Amino acid sequence: MLLGLKKDIVEIMAGNSLFYKPFIMCHTLILWPWAYANYTQDREDYLSAFYLRQTLGIILMTMLVLLLPNLRSILIGIPIISWVISIIGAMREVRLIIPFIGIFFQRWFKTL
Repeated sequence: MLLGLKKDIVEIMAGNSLFYKPFIMCHTLILWPWAYANYTQDREDYLSAFYLRQTLGIILMTMLVLLLPNLRSILIGIPIISWVISIIGAMREVRLIIPFIGIFFQRWFKTL
């Protein structure tokens, strides 16, 4: 068991972990700029571009929902569910678009 843990630590330190990929890191507000900076170094990474656009849309949608005091408690579930769908797709390393609104995020932020 200890040997397996040591192997995982070595992989994480070497940067081979899935969680160091920009398409995973961009799902947190704090690490989104880091993910964007890493993406700009490798513009061929289509999966990172897809999830950077999608998570930027989720972040902006969350901010918009939080600005609506009367509807906040009803609408807050939409960004949460969208984030869960997005992180599941990123962990599977497939492009999983958010239903209904994901296509708009891809269009609006296509220059990203």
